[in-house]
This record gives sequence, structure tokens and C-alpha cells, in this order.
Amino acid sequence: MNMSAIHRYSRRFALLLPAVVCFVLPLPVPLAAIAADGPPAAPPPALVRTVPAEAGRLAPETTVTGTLFFDSLADVSAEISARVEAVHVRVGDRVAAGAPLVDLNHDFIDVDIARREAARDAVAARLEQARRDLKRYEQLHAEGAASVSTYEELLYCRDAQAAELRVQHAALDDARLRLKKCRVTAPFAALVVARPAAVGAWVDPGRAVARLGSLAEVFVRLPLAETLLPFNPAGSEIRLVHAASGAAVAGVVTGIDGQADLQTKNVFLRLHLSEPPALLAEHMSLTAAVAAGPPREVVFISRDALVNFQGGNFVYTVEDNAAAIVPVEIVGRDGGRVGVASPVLKPGMPVVVDGNERLRPGQPVRVAGNAAAAEQRP
Repeated sequence: MNMSAIHRYSRRFALLLPAVVCFVLPLPVPLAAIAADGPPAAPPPALVRTVPAEAGRLAPETTVTGTLFFDSLADVSAEISARVEAVHVRVGDRVAAGAPLVDLNHDFIDVDIARREAARDAVAARLEQARRDLKRYEQLHAEGAASVSTYEELLYCRDAQAAELRVQHAALDDARLRLKKCRVTAPFAALVVARPAAVGAWVDPGRAVARLGSLAEVFVRLPLAETLLPFNPAGSEIRLVHAASGAAVAGVVTGIDGQADLQTKNVFLRLHLSEPPALLAEHMSLTAAVAAGPPREVVFISRDALVNFQGGNFVYTVEDNAAAIVPVEIVGRDGGRVGVASPVLKPGMPVVVDGNERLRPGQPVRVAGNAAAAEQRP
């Protein structure tokens, strides 16, 4: 361990503090008042918690911004011509598979069903009469008391009425199917992207009443330099942050688009979101940390250990019961851990994770315990 390097960084950092203090403090206290009160008492040691730094391997990361899109979009249309009676969804709604989208007016279909039911009943009555007549003539024909032509006429009449009844049943099924089609439903779980239909509008087959994006096919398209493609293969998981809500989501690389950008030569990485964010809209932005190189040796610290000062990243360690500040370079992140590189910080060194926001270099400290045994922060 290079302790001289730690002291050197601590002295440099400490030289900056007087200027900061003089800038924020009010007018200086008169020296006479200090002399009257005697020398000030030394402040008690700051209470801190530490965890040891750990060795590991992590790929360096770079941040890119991608665009959300639905790989499966459907313009759902009516299958019959009718007037829109009711609309059950709005743009931005999430709907389950089979959920109603719009209802169409079916007054004419109701009348047609009633007419076909009556026609079916009439044919059924004629068929029953033909069967009874045929049954009587069958006995007479067997005894030779009825002509063959009359018997055959009754036989064909029965078969014709039976066929007509089947026609009426098919026509009635058709009318009932058209009645069922008066309710247009979602073919899959989806987000309502557009809703061109309105109450009172006339729709025809093929005219969309709603545009749906499948919730099972939510993807993010990330622009990526061609040289970084080998470090982000298909099947790898990439962390993303939803720009609108700040929610963290995970995406799985499924491949790339079939065409690269002609000017930048970037390829477009396709990430599938199995659990898309609650706030969802087509073309939303998400920021991703993608691998920018092969894995390298890093020192893992808790994200709570990082201290930012004048645009630089630092951590506090403890040496001889005093705080010592160490500069670090962030390589990447792994959940709640941060992989860093530093010429001073080595695996096993204690790193302050609680109380570091109040520390200054060289300040006496008292370690309360190892935070690794404490409850992990979210």
C-alpha cells in the first residue's frame, strides 16, 4: 500500500478547504473573544461506517440513448359496416387481450336475426309435416295401396325441407356472427397508440378503429458503434433508465437492425423489454450503459462510498484513525456496486460508506462497524 500517495492526495484536497470555508463563513470572530474563552476544544472523532474494497472484473461502460418502439403494431379494424355506438378506450390505455375497444350499432342485425329465426321455424314446421306424410305413405306403399310416384314425391319433399332448414340455420348463424362482430376487441395485450374511431362515425371493413402496440413486443433501439458490437452480444442483459420517469428497467439484446446508419456507421442494437416501464409511449427515450470493451481488473466499492468534488470522484479511507481521501475513476456499475480504478485504492482497504458526506481529509474518525453486516441500502 502506498501510504505516501494517500497523504499526498489528502494534503492537496485539504488545501482547497480553507478557501471554501472563507467563502461561506460570516465575518471572522474577534481574536479577543477567542482569547477570553481560551483555546477551542478539539472536535470529537466523526462516526463512520466502512466496508472493505473488493477485487473483481468488470467491462468498461459508455452511455447511449435509445428510442422505445413496438415491434408488433396492429391497426385493428371492424369486420362489418356499421355506426360506432360506444368507444371503451383512450389513447395511452393498456388493454388486455379480448378487452372491448368499440361497440357498433346492431339494430338492423337484430331485426335480421328475428326474421331468420321465424323463417327457420316455418321451414322446421314444413319439414315435420313432410316427415309425417311420408311415414303414412310408407305403410300404404308397402301394402301396395299408394303409387310409387306419390311416395317419391313425398320423399323428395322431405329431403328438400331438410336442406332448406340447414340453409336457414346457416343464415341464422351468419346473422349471429355479425352481431358478435359488433364488438371489436383487442387481439393481444397492448397499449392504445391511436384511436381514430369516434362515436357516431361510420366504419367499414378494413378501416382502423384503434392502433395497438403489443406489450409483449416492446423494444429499445440503441445506436452503437460497430467496434462495440462484439462486447454486447445477443442474449446479454443491459441496464436502462427511463428518461420520463427515472425507472430502471432491464433489456435483453436480441440482435441488430438490418441496416446501419449511412453517415455515422452506427448499428442499431435491439433490446427486448420483458417488463416495460409503467409510463409507456412510442418513441420515448431510455439511457443505457453498454459495454465499451473487454472486462478488466477493477476495485469494487459501494455506490454510497463515492464523493464528488469539483467534478472529480473520490472515496474516503481510514488510516491511523483519520480520514484520507483517494481519487478514483469509475469504470462501470454492477447493481449497487461501482467498479473503479485507482493508483492508490487497493482491495481490502476500508472505504467509508456512511458519514463520508461530512468528512474532510485528516479529520479524526471512529469506525462504528463494518457496513457489510448492516442492512443493504436500496
